[in-house]
Amino acid sequence: MNPYIYPGIIDIKTLSIKNNISIEKIEQTIITHYNITLNDLYSKSRVKIYKEPRQICMYLIRKFVLGMTYDKIAKHYNKNHATVIWACKRIKGYLEVDKEFIKDYKILESKLIDL
Repeated sequence: MNPYIYPGIIDIKTLSIKNNISIEKIEQTIITHYNITLNDLYSKSRVKIYKEPRQICMYLIRKFVLGMTYDKIAKHYNKNHATVIWACKRIKGYLEVDKEFIKDYKILESKLIDL
């Protein structure tokens, strides 16, 4: 259903492609899985234990939440759109070659879909 044809019927922030996956569900799944806080996820830290979950979050939002452009995701995390583009490319690259990362990602994705 196109939100521009049916205004007011669809909340673009929470609508998703599969199983009603929202930004909030994605973030909650990520922080629980990686044992970090929401503040850690939104922080400006470049430390891998915070940066990687944040990048995965951006990738999952882009993949599952309709209407979330790079710019909207960037504003949500107080980042630059180029940061989101880079994060999505990086995660996609890992998903092509890193078997451990793929396994971890599939666990995350299944948790999201099962929620």
